Amino acid sequence: MISNELVDFARSALFVPGTKPERFGKARNSGADLAIFDLEDSVLASEKDLALENIIAALKHQSSGAGIVVRVNSDRLAIELPALMPLVGLNPDFVGIVLPKVEDPSDIPSLPEGLSGIAIIESSLGLRNAYDIASHPSITKLAFGGMDFAAETGSQSPIVHDYARVQILTASLAAGISRPWDSPSGHIEDLSKVGLEADRAKALGFGGKMAIHPTQIELIHRAFEVTQAEIEWAEAILKVETGAAKVNGQMVDRPIMLQAESILKRAKPRA
Repeated sequence: MISNELVDFARSALFVPGTKPERFGKARNSGADLAIFDLEDSVLASEKDLALENIIAALKHQSSGAGIVVRVNSDRLAIELPALMPLVGLNPDFVGIVLPKVEDPSDIPSLPEGLSGIAIIESSLGLRNAYDIASHPSITKLAFGGMDFAAETGSQSPIVHDYARVQILTASLAAGISRPWDSPSGHIEDLSKVGLEADRAKALGFGGKMAIHPTQIELIHRAFEVTQAEIEWAEAILKVETGAAKVNGQMVDRPIMLQAESILKRAKPRA
């Protein structure tokens, strides 16, 4: 699948419940790189149909703001996807489908060209199959669902969760898709914890982090923003014309050059 750069390089993706259409515009103009219109966990079972109607109505009306991805329900794909697919291409801001609780490639539907599939890994089985999930032709990004993972494992240990993150990262890189998103933080008052979580995810190689509140966005962007020092380092590396050389005392070969290219891609100016 040809992935969408809005999804590939998104540092943040803000959830907004499908039952709150009055918040759709606010989410899209919160500063987040993407808005996730949610049909799943934030919506009561009795309100799933209403949420779907609200999201369809919003997608039919083109407006300004961040790109839109929709999180569907794994047990309602036969209802939700046929209702959403006719809107692909009609609204250029509709760029992806978020698939929750993916545990096996057989859980993944076929998506049309240009619509990015984001698979959330939230269980031990999903983690075990992460590479096969990342290799599915409909998937362009993985994400970590830390809350459900904690519920299954009974562990909030940073060691256990970082192990899961590293597995998700390496599965993504091995499959040749973009860097994954970290789980959203449950902290909406003590925002320093959001910043620490985002810094940790960046240090582990993740490309961004999902969010549940607009106040989290600035700290997430601060963590995942490419620094001027990183840009200058990458530009110096890419000036090397031979197969192997030294730059500022560092040996430069093909893997280092690929790293530099990745940094400059992530540093592209945002619209």
